[in-house]
Amino acid sequence: MDEHPSPEFEKEIRETLNASSADPAFVYDLRATLLEKAKMKQQTRSFSRLAWGVALAILLIGLLVASPSVVEALKRLLGYIPGVGYVEQGGSLRLLSTPVMLEKDGLKLTLEKGAADSGRTILLEHIEGYTPDRYSGQYCDTPARLILPDGTILNQMQYEITHEGGKASPGGSYYGRYIFAAIPAGQLQAVLEIPCLINDGNFRDWRLQLHFQVADATQVMPVIELPTQSTAATPPSLSETVPTQPVVVPASPSGPTLEGFSILLESETPLTDGYILSGSYQWADPRFDIFSVQINDPKIRDANGQQVPFEPVEPLVPVDPAARKLPFAYQISGRNYAWPLTIAVNSITVNLPDQATFQFDAGANPQPGQVWNVNIDVPVAGHVIHVQTIELTAGRTSSQLGFTFTMASDPAVMGANIDDPNAGMSSAGGGGGGDNASAAGPFTYGWALEGYSPAGVKTFMVSNVAVMFNGPWQVAWQPSAK
Repeated sequence: MDEHPSPEFEKEIRETLNASSADPAFVYDLRATLLEKAKMKQQTRSFSRLAWGVALAILLIGLLVASPSVVEALKRLLGYIPGVGYVEQGGSLRLLSTPVMLEKDGLKLTLEKGAADSGRTILLEHIEGYTPDRYSGQYCDTPARLILPDGTILNQMQYEITHEGGKASPGGSYYGRYIFAAIPAGQLQAVLEIPCLINDGNFRDWRLQLHFQVADATQVMPVIELPTQSTAATPPSLSETVPTQPVVVPASPSGPTLEGFSILLESETPLTDGYILSGSYQWADPRFDIFSVQINDPKIRDANGQQVPFEPVEPLVPVDPAARKLPFAYQISGRNYAWPLTIAVNSITVNLPDQATFQFDAGANPQPGQVWNVNIDVPVAGHVIHVQTIELTAGRTSSQLGFTFTMASDPAVMGANIDDPNAGMSSAGGGGGGDNASAAGPFTYGWALEGYSPAGVKTFMVSNVAVMFNGPWQVAWQPSAK
């Protein structure tokens, strides 16, 4: 696999999930030069709360696939370090002894935490002073690396960066997470080399000396396995005792649904200021794999119906593309709640596997900006995609051309792709929704390709029709020991 997600892939992930709540400014500014060469796709529709879909999708990137027996063995050995995530306990576990800081070029870089076990090395960075106006426009995609005292180089396996403050962090504060190959057991020294900080070619050659120490057992939080059997039932009332097994509430039998969908809780980890709750979303429906299911805006509420703050963290187990399940882990803030808590999902968006084609003639000499009111109905996957208009659109350069399609359908449809398969295009997935909200108004999907010829009769393919299934689905939980 690639050492880290490409800029084009990150962009398509955001557009695939219709991430209206994800700020594109930072991605745009940081990757402008690469986008000149990239295929550009877009798909928009008005609906609420998509941040969770984005978060879950990003957590899928870079996770390793393991066999069930390996996964079960790892689960018995794992502990949790706040901020770092799940780690393998034992003598191979080493932690960064102290934060490491370097100030250079008006920026301040601090490696705040680090952990190394037999499987990988994780480093958490905090960057201060990098504001949008400092971006040089020189994108640099050379990955960071760890160098051991004997000269061995450990390659970067994954890198994620987030910012705080919105609009590409006007305050200049960014947080990065590196994952490298494992530092050999017993090794306590390494050098981190970052060729370009935040992938900006204007901030080059950062080098930090790292010192690790063997982890103390008190630094690692235990992972407590939960019963994984589930039974279908109605939600417990506030006065009822929470059963020892998770209670999974099926969706209403009326309307379309995802067959056999349930929420299973697998482990809990007590923290000083909250809990990590780990589990998986599972389904039996053979039509959908893990890449075609999006969980929309899960909620956690206490026994009084009050919302409980939480955020997603890296899941306990790896993603298995062959399984119909999406692992999750949520960090719950605070401990003083009216128990039990209820984890609920009100809707799910899925990309239906069907596809259909239609033809369109743009004429011998179409021009960018030209719009055709076509009003074509395309039956696909039990729905009718009504293509209202087709517009010839230019990309970032005059040699990039493509089409933007305005569509409408029934309220359950959140989006759809329309591609030109004869141009070597591959569909990238549909959008999503949340809170049982029906789609409002038309939705669009567009692309521009280098050297694309729009003239003449085209055969377009409609695919990845994204449909919302409504629940709710929920499961009750309270910690083993409060």
